[in-house]
Amino acid sequence: MPVDLDSDHLSENNSTIMPSSSPVRIQITSPTYIMSADEVVTFSAKLYDSVNSEVAGNIIWSSTNGTITDEGTFYPWNSGVITIQARHTNLTDEFNITVNPGIGQSLEISIATGQVLQNNILTANLIDARGNPNPTDQAAWSIDGEYFGQGNPVWIPLDIGSYQLTARLYQMEATSTVEVVAGSPYEFIFANDILVRSGSPLQLEPNLVDVNGYSMDTTLAGSQLWFVENGSINNTGYYYASNPGVWNVTVSAGPVSGTGTIRVVPADATASSLAIIPNDDVYYAGEMYELASFRTDNLGFSGLITPPITNFTVSSGTLSQENGRVYWTPMTMGVQTISMDDSGFISTTSVTVEHGLAIDTRIKMTPQNLAVGQQSTVVVQAYDLAGNSWNVNGSIEVLIGNQSTLVSQQDYYTLTPDSVGAFAVRGSWFDEVSGILFESQSIEQVGFGEL
Repeated sequence: MPVDLDSDHLSENNSTIMPSSSPVRIQITSPTYIMSADEVVTFSAKLYDSVNSEVAGNIIWSSTNGTITDEGTFYPWNSGVITIQARHTNLTDEFNITVNPGIGQSLEISIATGQVLQNNILTANLIDARGNPNPTDQAAWSIDGEYFGQGNPVWIPLDIGSYQLTARLYQMEATSTVEVVAGSPYEFIFANDILVRSGSPLQLEPNLVDVNGYSMDTTLAGSQLWFVENGSINNTGYYYASNPGVWNVTVSAGPVSGTGTIRVVPADATASSLAIIPNDDVYYAGEMYELASFRTDNLGFSGLITPPITNFTVSSGTLSQENGRVYWTPMTMGVQTISMDDSGFISTTSVTVEHGLAIDTRIKMTPQNLAVGQQSTVVVQAYDLAGNSWNVNGSIEVLIGNQSTLVSQQDYYTLTPDSVGAFAVRGSWFDEVSGILFESQSIEQVGFGEL
Protein backbone atom coordinates (compact mmCIF):
# COMPACT_ATOMS: atom_id res chain seq x y z
CA MET A 1 0.00 0.00 0.00
CA PRO A 2 1.33 3.50 -0.81
CA VAL A 3 3.10 5.44 1.93
CA ASP A 4 2.15 9.09 2.26
CA LEU A 5 5.31 11.09 3.08
CA ASP A 6 4.94 14.65 4.25
CA SER A 7 7.56 17.32 3.38
CA ASP A 8 9.30 17.11 6.76
CA HIS A 9 9.79 13.40 6.47
CA LEU A 10 11.07 13.83 2.90
CA SER A 11 13.61 16.48 3.91
CA GLU A 12 15.03 14.36 6.70
CA ASN A 13 15.46 11.35 4.42
CA ASN A 14 16.48 12.95 1.14
CA SER A 15 19.05 10.21 0.53
CA THR A 16 16.32 7.56 0.34
CA ILE A 17 16.02 6.16 -3.19
CA MET A 18 12.48 6.59 -4.49
CA PRO A 19 11.98 4.20 -7.39
CA SER A 20 8.47 5.50 -8.14
CA SER A 21 9.53 9.17 -8.60
CA SER A 22 10.62 10.68 -11.92
CA PRO A 23 14.13 12.18 -11.96
CA VAL A 24 14.50 15.82 -13.04
CA ARG A 25 18.26 16.23 -12.73
CA ILE A 26 21.48 14.23 -12.54
CA GLN A 27 24.66 15.18 -10.64
CA ILE A 28 28.22 13.82 -10.98
CA THR A 29 30.48 13.51 -7.93
CA SER A 30 34.27 13.17 -8.31
CA PRO A 31 36.91 12.45 -5.67
CA THR A 32 39.37 14.81 -7.40
CA TYR A 33 39.70 17.57 -9.98
CA ILE A 34 43.21 16.63 -11.14
CA MET A 35 44.73 13.24 -11.93
CA SER A 36 47.71 11.80 -13.81
CA ALA A 37 47.52 9.63 -16.91
CA ASP A 38 48.85 6.74 -14.78
CA GLU A 39 45.88 6.86 -12.39
CA VAL A 40 42.29 5.56 -12.42
CA VAL A 41 39.34 7.52 -10.96
CA THR A 42 35.82 6.26 -10.23
CA PHE A 43 33.01 8.82 -10.63
CA SER A 44 29.54 8.52 -9.14
CA ALA A 45 26.28 10.07 -10.28
CA LYS A 46 22.89 10.42 -8.59
CA LEU A 47 19.39 11.13 -9.90
CA TYR A 48 17.08 13.53 -8.06
CA ASP A 49 13.36 14.22 -8.39
CA SER A 50 11.58 17.54 -8.17
CA VAL A 51 11.75 17.61 -4.34
CA ASN A 52 15.48 16.81 -4.33
CA SER A 53 15.08 13.20 -3.29
CA GLU A 54 17.39 10.61 -4.74
CA VAL A 55 15.68 8.25 -7.13
CA ALA A 56 16.83 5.11 -8.89
CA GLY A 57 17.70 4.95 -12.56
CA ASN A 58 20.19 3.68 -15.10
CA ILE A 59 23.29 5.88 -15.67
CA ILE A 60 25.12 5.89 -19.01
CA TRP A 61 28.74 7.16 -18.84
CA SER A 62 30.89 8.68 -21.60
CA SER A 63 34.11 10.70 -21.89
CA THR A 64 35.67 12.94 -24.55
CA ASN A 65 38.92 10.98 -24.25
CA GLY A 66 39.95 7.76 -22.57
CA THR A 67 37.55 5.02 -21.52
CA ILE A 68 34.95 4.87 -18.77
CA THR A 69 33.12 1.78 -17.57
CA ASP A 70 29.42 1.33 -16.84
CA GLU A 71 30.28 1.76 -13.16
CA GLY A 72 31.95 5.17 -13.80
CA THR A 73 35.58 4.05 -13.55
CA PHE A 74 37.64 6.31 -15.82
CA TYR A 75 40.90 5.23 -17.52
CA PRO A 76 42.61 8.30 -19.09
CA TRP A 77 44.54 8.33 -22.35
CA ASN A 78 45.66 11.81 -23.36
CA SER A 79 46.60 14.61 -20.99
CA GLY A 80 44.53 17.78 -20.95
CA VAL A 81 41.03 18.76 -19.80
CA ILE A 82 38.69 15.78 -20.27
CA THR A 83 34.91 16.05 -20.04
CA ILE A 84 33.07 13.24 -18.23
CA GLN A 85 29.33 12.95 -19.02
CA ALA A 86 26.63 11.08 -17.12
CA ARG A 87 23.27 10.61 -18.90
CA HIS A 88 19.88 9.27 -17.94
CA THR A 89 17.30 9.46 -20.74
CA ASN A 90 17.32 13.19 -21.61
CA LEU A 91 19.11 14.29 -18.41
CA THR A 92 22.87 14.98 -18.55
CA ASP A 93 25.61 16.33 -16.32
CA GLU A 94 29.23 17.02 -17.20
CA PHE A 95 32.40 17.21 -15.13
CA ASN A 96 35.77 18.52 -16.38
CA ILE A 97 38.84 16.80 -14.96
CA THR A 98 42.45 17.78 -15.69
CA VAL A 99 44.71 14.90 -16.71
CA ASN A 100 48.44 15.56 -16.30
CA PRO A 101 51.16 13.44 -17.97
CA GLY A 102 52.26 10.43 -15.97
CA ILE A 103 55.75 9.28 -15.08
CA GLY A 104 58.15 9.49 -18.04
CA GLN A 105 58.94 6.13 -19.64
CA SER A 106 60.92 7.36 -22.65
CA LEU A 107 62.52 10.50 -24.09
CA GLU A 108 61.47 12.39 -27.23
CA ILE A 109 63.20 15.26 -29.05
CA SER A 110 60.53 17.88 -29.73
CA ILE A 111 62.46 20.32 -31.94
CA ALA A 112 61.57 19.36 -35.54
CA THR A 113 63.31 21.93 -37.75
CA GLY A 114 65.85 24.72 -37.39
CA GLN A 115 66.79 27.94 -39.14
CA VAL A 116 70.35 28.72 -40.12
CA LEU A 117 72.12 31.48 -38.15
CA GLN A 118 69.09 31.81 -35.87
CA ASN A 119 68.58 30.95 -32.20
CA ASN A 120 67.08 27.47 -31.97
CA ILE A 121 66.22 26.20 -28.47
CA LEU A 122 66.82 22.48 -28.02
CA THR A 123 63.74 20.93 -26.39
CA ALA A 124 62.83 17.40 -25.33
CA ASN A 125 59.81 15.71 -23.76
CA LEU A 126 59.40 12.87 -21.32
CA ILE A 127 56.78 10.45 -22.69
CA ASP A 128 54.56 8.58 -20.23
CA ALA A 129 53.04 5.12 -20.70
CA ARG A 130 50.07 6.64 -22.58
CA GLY A 131 52.28 8.61 -24.98
CA ASN A 132 51.68 11.99 -23.33
CA PRO A 133 54.60 14.45 -23.60
CA ASN A 134 55.95 16.43 -20.66
CA PRO A 135 58.75 19.00 -21.31
CA THR A 136 62.05 18.45 -19.51
CA ASP A 137 65.02 20.79 -19.03
CA GLN A 138 67.43 18.18 -17.68
CA ALA A 139 68.60 16.35 -20.84
CA ALA A 140 72.22 16.33 -22.05
CA TRP A 141 72.62 17.04 -25.79
CA SER A 142 74.96 15.95 -28.57
CA ILE A 143 74.90 17.27 -32.15
CA ASP A 144 76.37 15.10 -34.90
CA GLY A 145 78.03 12.97 -32.24
CA GLU A 146 79.67 15.85 -30.36
CA TYR A 147 78.58 17.04 -26.93
CA PHE A 148 76.73 20.37 -27.07
CA GLY A 149 75.19 21.19 -23.69
CA GLN A 150 72.61 20.36 -21.01
CA GLY A 151 69.08 21.59 -20.34
CA ASN A 152 67.58 23.76 -23.09
CA PRO A 153 70.70 25.22 -24.74
CA VAL A 154 70.48 27.67 -27.63
CA TRP A 155 71.81 26.23 -30.89
CA ILE A 156 72.85 28.50 -33.77
CA PRO A 157 73.53 26.31 -36.84
CA LEU A 158 76.22 27.74 -39.09
CA ASP A 159 74.96 26.04 -42.24
CA ILE A 160 71.87 24.44 -43.73
CA GLY A 161 71.50 20.67 -43.97
CA SER A 162 70.72 17.64 -41.81
CA TYR A 163 71.95 17.42 -38.22
CA GLN A 164 71.64 14.45 -35.88
CA LEU A 165 70.51 15.48 -32.39
CA THR A 166 70.79 13.12 -29.42
CA ALA A 167 69.22 13.77 -26.00
CA ARG A 168 70.07 11.71 -22.91
CA LEU A 169 68.45 11.72 -19.47
CA TYR A 170 69.33 9.06 -16.92
CA GLN A 171 68.91 5.73 -18.77
CA MET A 172 66.79 7.21 -21.56
CA GLU A 173 68.07 8.32 -24.96
CA ALA A 174 66.45 9.75 -28.10
CA THR A 175 67.93 10.58 -31.51
CA SER A 176 66.35 12.67 -34.25
CA THR A 177 67.46 14.11 -37.60
CA VAL A 178 66.69 17.84 -37.77
CA GLU A 179 66.70 19.75 -41.05
CA VAL A 180 68.18 23.24 -40.90
CA VAL A 181 66.82 25.33 -43.75
CA ALA A 182 67.21 28.84 -45.14
CA GLY A 183 64.78 31.62 -44.32
CA SER A 184 62.36 33.43 -46.64
CA PRO A 185 63.46 34.36 -50.20
CA TYR A 186 65.37 37.64 -50.08
CA GLU A 187 67.57 38.13 -53.16
CA PHE A 188 68.86 36.56 -56.38
CA ILE A 189 72.67 36.36 -56.45
CA PHE A 190 74.57 35.99 -59.72
CA ALA A 191 78.01 34.44 -59.97
CA ASN A 192 80.89 36.91 -60.18
CA ASP A 193 82.56 35.26 -63.16
CA ILE A 194 79.83 34.87 -65.79
CA LEU A 195 81.68 34.63 -69.09
CA VAL A 196 80.38 33.77 -72.57
CA ARG A 197 81.64 34.03 -76.11
CA SER A 198 79.96 36.32 -78.58
CA GLY A 199 77.28 34.47 -80.54
CA SER A 200 77.07 31.67 -77.96
CA PRO A 201 74.15 30.68 -75.70
CA LEU A 202 74.32 30.46 -71.90
CA GLN A 203 71.82 29.24 -69.31
CA LEU A 204 71.87 31.72 -66.39
CA GLU A 205 71.24 30.15 -62.98
CA PRO A 206 71.41 32.71 -60.16
CA ASN A 207 71.17 31.56 -56.55
CA LEU A 208 68.09 32.44 -54.52
CA VAL A 209 69.19 33.27 -50.96
CA ASP A 210 67.72 34.38 -47.66
CA VAL A 211 68.79 37.50 -45.76
CA ASN A 212 71.88 35.64 -44.46
CA GLY A 213 72.95 34.48 -47.89
CA TYR A 214 71.89 30.83 -47.67
CA SER A 215 70.63 29.22 -50.86
CA MET A 216 67.27 27.65 -51.62
CA ASP A 217 65.38 26.38 -54.68
CA THR A 218 64.79 29.27 -57.11
CA THR A 219 61.20 28.10 -57.71
CA LEU A 220 60.31 29.18 -54.15
CA ALA A 221 60.25 32.81 -55.33
CA GLY A 222 57.62 32.19 -58.04
CA SER A 223 57.56 33.06 -61.76
CA GLN A 224 60.61 34.95 -63.01
CA LEU A 225 60.94 37.94 -65.34
CA TRP A 226 64.30 38.63 -67.05
CA PHE A 227 65.94 41.72 -68.58
CA VAL A 228 69.38 42.04 -70.20
CA GLU A 229 71.17 45.17 -71.38
CA ASN A 230 72.53 43.61 -74.58
CA GLY A 231 71.71 40.40 -76.41
CA SER A 232 68.50 38.44 -75.85
CA ILE A 233 67.08 36.35 -73.00
CA ASN A 234 63.86 34.41 -72.40
CA ASN A 235 61.84 33.89 -69.19
CA THR A 236 63.80 30.76 -68.28
CA GLY A 237 67.12 32.68 -68.15
CA TYR A 238 68.45 31.31 -71.45
CA TYR A 239 70.78 34.05 -72.77
CA TYR A 240 72.17 34.49 -76.29
CA ALA A 241 75.24 36.76 -76.42
CA SER A 242 75.68 39.47 -79.03
CA ASN A 243 78.15 42.37 -78.75
CA PRO A 244 81.31 42.02 -76.60
CA GLY A 245 81.29 43.98 -73.35
CA VAL A 246 80.06 43.83 -69.78
CA TRP A 247 76.26 43.86 -69.68
CA ASN A 248 73.80 44.08 -66.80
CA VAL A 249 71.23 41.31 -66.35
CA THR A 250 68.26 41.45 -63.95
CA VAL A 251 65.81 38.82 -62.75
CA SER A 252 62.74 39.48 -60.58
CA ALA A 253 59.99 37.38 -59.01
CA GLY A 254 57.46 39.50 -57.13
CA PRO A 255 59.32 41.57 -54.50
CA VAL A 256 62.51 39.49 -54.89
CA SER A 257 65.08 40.58 -57.47
CA GLY A 258 68.76 40.45 -58.31
CA THR A 259 71.22 42.04 -60.72
CA GLY A 260 74.46 40.70 -62.11
CA THR A 261 76.83 41.25 -65.00
CA ILE A 262 77.74 39.12 -68.00
CA ARG A 263 81.13 39.49 -69.61
CA VAL A 264 80.87 38.78 -73.33
CA VAL A 265 84.25 38.19 -74.97
CA PRO A 266 85.19 37.60 -78.58
CA ALA A 267 85.05 34.02 -79.77
CA ASP A 268 88.82 33.60 -79.40
CA ALA A 269 88.89 34.66 -75.72
CA THR A 270 90.80 32.65 -73.08
CA ALA A 271 89.42 31.07 -69.91
CA SER A 272 90.88 30.61 -66.44
CA SER A 273 89.97 28.82 -63.22
CA LEU A 274 91.46 28.71 -59.74
CA ALA A 275 93.52 25.65 -58.79
CA ILE A 276 94.57 24.63 -55.26
CA ILE A 277 97.51 22.23 -55.04
CA PRO A 278 96.95 19.60 -53.80
CA ASN A 279 93.23 19.42 -54.62
CA ASP A 280 91.86 18.03 -51.35
CA ASP A 281 88.36 17.70 -49.92
CA VAL A 282 89.49 19.24 -46.62
CA TYR A 283 92.27 21.71 -45.78
CA TYR A 284 93.94 22.11 -42.39
CA ALA A 285 94.65 25.26 -40.41
CA GLY A 286 98.36 26.10 -40.27
CA GLU A 287 99.29 24.09 -43.40
CA MET A 288 100.54 25.72 -46.65
CA TYR A 289 98.80 25.15 -50.01
CA GLU A 290 99.85 26.39 -53.44
CA LEU A 291 97.47 28.61 -55.44
CA ALA A 292 97.60 28.77 -59.24
CA SER A 293 95.48 29.34 -62.35
CA PHE A 294 94.46 26.72 -64.88
CA ARG A 295 94.45 28.83 -68.07
CA THR A 296 93.44 27.99 -71.65
CA ASP A 297 94.95 30.27 -74.31
CA ASN A 298 93.57 31.29 -77.68
CA LEU A 299 95.29 28.34 -79.32
CA GLY A 300 93.56 25.80 -77.09
CA PHE A 301 96.55 25.02 -74.90
CA SER A 302 95.95 24.58 -71.18
CA GLY A 303 98.27 24.55 -68.17
CA LEU A 304 99.03 25.94 -64.72
CA ILE A 305 100.36 29.48 -64.27
CA THR A 306 100.87 31.64 -61.18
CA PRO A 307 99.31 35.13 -61.28
CA PRO A 308 100.78 37.85 -59.00
CA ILE A 309 100.04 37.46 -55.29
CA THR A 310 97.94 40.67 -55.42
CA ASN A 311 95.48 38.88 -57.74
CA PHE A 312 94.40 36.51 -54.95
CA THR A 313 92.06 37.19 -52.03
CA VAL A 314 91.12 34.84 -49.18
CA SER A 315 88.42 35.08 -46.51
CA SER A 316 90.75 33.70 -43.82
CA GLY A 317 94.43 32.97 -43.43
CA THR A 318 97.57 34.46 -44.98
CA LEU A 319 99.11 34.63 -48.47
CA SER A 320 102.85 34.28 -49.07
CA GLN A 321 105.15 34.06 -52.08
CA GLU A 322 108.21 31.85 -52.49
CA ASN A 323 110.24 31.08 -55.63
CA GLY A 324 107.59 32.64 -57.83
CA ARG A 325 104.79 30.55 -56.35
CA VAL A 326 101.86 31.77 -54.21
CA TYR A 327 100.91 29.89 -51.05
CA TRP A 328 97.86 30.10 -48.81
CA THR A 329 97.94 29.21 -45.10
CA PRO A 330 94.37 28.87 -43.71
CA MET A 331 93.77 29.72 -40.05
CA THR A 332 90.06 29.56 -39.14
CA MET A 333 87.91 26.42 -39.14
CA GLY A 334 84.82 26.40 -41.37
CA VAL A 335 83.97 27.19 -44.99
CA GLN A 336 86.48 29.68 -46.47
CA THR A 337 86.49 31.45 -49.85
CA ILE A 338 89.41 31.98 -52.26
CA SER A 339 89.15 34.32 -55.27
CA MET A 340 91.54 34.89 -58.17
CA ASP A 341 91.68 37.51 -60.95
CA ASP A 342 93.57 36.19 -63.97
CA SER A 343 93.64 38.78 -66.76
CA GLY A 344 90.14 39.94 -65.88
CA PHE A 345 88.66 36.48 -65.41
CA ILE A 346 87.39 36.05 -61.84
CA SER A 347 87.37 32.59 -60.30
CA THR A 348 86.06 31.85 -56.80
CA THR A 349 85.87 28.63 -54.84
CA SER A 350 84.79 27.67 -51.32
CA VAL A 351 86.69 25.05 -49.33
CA THR A 352 86.34 23.41 -45.94
CA VAL A 353 89.06 24.13 -43.36
CA GLU A 354 89.48 21.91 -40.31
CA HIS A 355 91.64 22.42 -37.24
CA GLY A 356 95.36 21.89 -37.42
CA LEU A 357 97.61 19.74 -35.26
CA ALA A 358 96.82 19.88 -31.55
CA ILE A 359 99.41 21.67 -29.42
CA ASP A 360 97.76 21.05 -26.05
CA THR A 361 94.52 20.13 -24.26
CA ARG A 362 92.34 21.59 -21.54
CA ILE A 363 89.38 20.42 -19.44
CA LYS A 364 86.07 22.25 -19.76
CA MET A 365 83.24 21.94 -17.23
CA THR A 366 79.70 23.14 -17.96
CA PRO A 367 78.54 24.81 -15.82
CA GLN A 368 81.95 25.72 -14.37
CA ASN A 369 80.53 26.72 -10.99
CA LEU A 370 80.13 23.30 -9.34
CA ALA A 371 77.49 22.67 -6.67
CA VAL A 372 76.51 19.65 -4.60
CA GLY A 373 73.80 17.62 -6.35
CA GLN A 374 74.02 19.64 -9.58
CA GLN A 375 74.96 17.78 -12.77
CA SER A 376 77.77 19.27 -14.85
CA THR A 377 79.35 17.99 -18.03
CA VAL A 378 83.11 17.55 -18.38
CA VAL A 379 84.97 17.26 -21.70
CA VAL A 380 88.58 17.26 -22.88
CA GLN A 381 89.28 19.91 -25.53
CA ALA A 382 92.28 20.19 -27.84
CA TYR A 383 93.47 23.39 -29.54
CA ASP A 384 95.91 24.26 -32.31
CA LEU A 385 98.33 27.13 -32.98
CA ALA A 386 95.60 29.14 -34.73
CA GLY A 387 93.44 29.10 -31.60
CA ASN A 388 90.86 26.62 -32.93
CA SER A 389 89.47 24.30 -30.24
CA TRP A 390 87.47 21.09 -30.45
CA ASN A 391 86.24 18.32 -28.18
CA VAL A 392 88.25 15.08 -28.15
CA ASN A 393 87.44 11.64 -26.79
CA GLY A 394 89.87 11.75 -23.90
CA SER A 395 89.77 9.98 -20.55
CA ILE A 396 89.23 11.82 -17.26
CA GLU A 397 90.14 10.67 -13.76
CA VAL A 398 89.45 12.24 -10.38
CA LEU A 399 92.48 13.49 -8.41
CA ILE A 400 90.62 15.14 -5.53
CA GLY A 401 87.03 14.16 -4.76
CA ASN A 402 84.73 11.16 -5.09
CA GLN A 403 85.53 9.12 -8.24
CA SER A 404 81.97 7.67 -8.32
CA THR A 405 80.48 11.12 -8.96
CA LEU A 406 82.16 11.21 -12.40
CA VAL A 407 80.33 9.03 -14.98
CA SER A 408 81.54 8.37 -18.54
CA GLN A 409 79.03 9.02 -21.37
CA GLN A 410 81.27 7.75 -24.21
CA ASP A 411 82.48 11.09 -25.61
CA TYR A 412 81.92 13.21 -22.49
CA TYR A 413 81.51 12.83 -18.73
CA THR A 414 78.79 13.87 -16.29
CA LEU A 415 79.78 15.09 -12.82
CA THR A 416 77.41 15.33 -9.84
CA PRO A 417 79.45 16.34 -6.75
CA ASP A 418 78.31 14.94 -3.40
CA SER A 419 80.28 17.21 -1.07
CA VAL A 420 81.62 20.76 -0.93
CA GLY A 421 85.31 21.55 -1.27
CA ALA A 422 88.00 21.16 -3.89
CA PHE A 423 87.41 18.84 -6.85
CA ALA A 424 90.32 18.13 -9.21
CA VAL A 425 90.46 16.04 -12.38
CA ARG A 426 93.10 15.07 -14.91
CA GLY A 427 92.38 14.53 -18.60
CA SER A 428 94.45 12.38 -20.97
CA TRP A 429 94.21 12.17 -24.76
CA PHE A 430 96.47 10.42 -27.26
CA ASP A 431 96.68 12.24 -30.60
CA GLU A 432 97.04 9.49 -33.20
CA VAL A 433 98.04 12.06 -35.85
CA SER A 434 101.06 13.46 -34.00
CA GLY A 435 101.66 10.47 -31.72
CA ILE A 436 101.67 12.72 -28.64
CA LEU A 437 99.95 11.96 -25.33
CA PHE A 438 98.45 15.18 -23.93
CA GLU A 439 97.52 15.62 -20.27
CA SER A 440 95.80 18.52 -18.55
CA GLN A 441 94.41 19.19 -15.09
CA SER A 442 91.63 21.30 -13.63
CA ILE A 443 90.67 22.08 -10.04
CA GLU A 444 87.39 23.72 -9.07
CA GLN A 445 85.63 24.53 -5.82
CA VAL A 446 82.31 22.76 -5.17
CA GLY A 447 79.72 24.96 -3.50
CA PHE A 448 76.50 24.19 -1.69
CA GLY A 449 73.55 22.99 -3.79
CA GLU A 450 69.97 24.22 -3.77
CA LEU A 451 67.98 23.71 -0.57
